[in-house]
Order: sequence, then C-alpha cells, then structure tokens
Amino acid sequence: MPAHPPEVDVPDDVFFWRFKNQTRLGHALVALGGVAVWIAVYTYWLDATWGTPQLMIVETGEAAAARRDAMRMATTACMAWFSLTFMVGKGGPFLNTVTYPIVLIVTGPWAAALVVYGTTPGSISGGSPISARFVVDGFAMFLPGALLTIALVGGFLLVIYFVTGTGPAWEEKHMPDAWHDLELENPEKWE
Repeated sequence: MPAHPPEVDVPDDVFFWRFKNQTRLGHALVALGGVAVWIAVYTYWLDATWGTPQLMIVETGEAAAARRDAMRMATTACMAWFSLTFMVGKGGPFLNTVTYPIVLIVTGPWAAALVVYGTTPGSISGGSPISARFVVDGFAMFLPGALLTIALVGGFLLVIYFVTGTGPAWEEKHMPDAWHDLELENPEKWE
C-alpha cells in the first residue's frame, strides 16, 4: 500500500459544479430559496430577540452586536436549507455546502437591509473589515452553520453508504459527470 494516495487532478471549476438532472430554473430556485431563508431569519431574529428589525440600518454598537447575532442565526438556517437541498440533489455539491453560505455571509446583511428598508448601513460589524475582530466574527458566524452542515450532510452520506447501501445509486443519479471523471483509474493502488 502506498504511503500517500495517488495524485488526482481536481478541476478548477469544482466549486461551481451543479448536480445533474436539474434545470437552470430549478437551480436558481434553490439559490433564491437560500437567500429568502437568510433574509427571513435575519429579519425575524432582529425583531424577535432585539425588538426591532430597524437595527439593520442603525449605526450603533448595540445594532452591530444585534446584526452579528442575527447573521449567525441566519447563516445557520441557510446552511440547513442548503444541506437539505444537497440531500435531494438540488443545487451543487460544493455550491450548497461552501460557496452559497459564504456569499450570503458577505452580502446578506446589505441585501436584507436593501430589501426591507431600501438602504444599507455603512458598517455591518461595527468595525473595519480589515480588523482582527471582523475575521473572528466572520468565523464565529460561519462555524455553527458549518458544524450543522457537517452533521446533516455527513450523517446523510453515512446512512446512504453504510446503512441503506444506496450511496452509489444516489451518486450516479445526482453527482455531475465531472465527479465521475475524478474516480481513480487504477483502484488497485489503494489495496
């Protein structure tokens, strides 16, 4: 058995793969559904826990703390949405689990404020995007949703591969053709 796995050429566009057997409209609806979940949870969380969704556009320390709290919850909810769509083979394997959630963390607060109030705040986190606090806050916003995604998608894959044995059929039905091109040509190298 080799000391390390054989080299595999990973395509440059791997983060933009779409699941097969879905229309462009279906894929767009998955992405728009994630945006809608993010904005709805963000707005609701500000209203329910902080008393008003107007904190989206107010420039105070308390408003920045409220936005960070709401962003964490909205990101977790949207990652749950994308995990569920992953399970039914809609969206894309990396788009759902990585790309879309990161794009929503970065653009969601401004989009929500623009949709709800027609204006945006000058600063979402209450500080410069170059500061260490901004990086720590970004990681703290992404981590709960990432852990939920790992649990949901990982659990789903464990069940279909090791409990029901339907993993290869799910993979054949939903994974893009480029996925199958990554399969090793000589699997006996692993034995």
